[in-house]
Amino acid sequence: MAEIGKPVKTIFFNLLPQLNEEQRDSISDSVLRFLCDRIKKGEGEFYPNVLETIEILAQKGYRILAASNGRKPYIQTILEVSGILPKFEPILVLDNKRIRTKAEILEEYIKLYHLKPNQILMIGDRLSDHEAARQNGCPFAFCSYGHAPEGEIPDFDLKLKNISDLNEVL
Repeated sequence: MAEIGKPVKTIFFNLLPQLNEEQRDSISDSVLRFLCDRIKKGEGEFYPNVLETIEILAQKGYRILAASNGRKPYIQTILEVSGILPKFEPILVLDNKRIRTKAEILEEYIKLYHLKPNQILMIGDRLSDHEAARQNGCPFAFCSYGHAPEGEIPDFDLKLKNISDLNEVL
């Protein structure tokens, strides 16, 4: 569980340090195909109220953006299968060149949509989400029901016990 939320290359380096990058990338590609196939077969599930909350926020006129360390096929498969991909703006992902971190994804969204940092609420459950928000001056909503071990998140602007808590705040 400690690897969840990290960039894919980091995960596979940490899991398979004895292999070279080409070997790790090959295994990573196989895992990506496997995960996408399983998702397409209906395996996996969202946390409670995620789909409904995204629908409500989109109806309220909020721009829905994704900032994930996951690869684009994985993210798009999840959003397509769930039927909420149309609610999202075009998805930016790590390309390991121009965009290497979630913080850089947020920075790109700020530039792309001419936003001020306080116009983005970064919602997440891992340190990389917190760091992305703080490095860009964005408020951070911590999903306390997520994957972060106790003490990983040093501070937050909003604590969510359920994603639907956003409906009361926004």
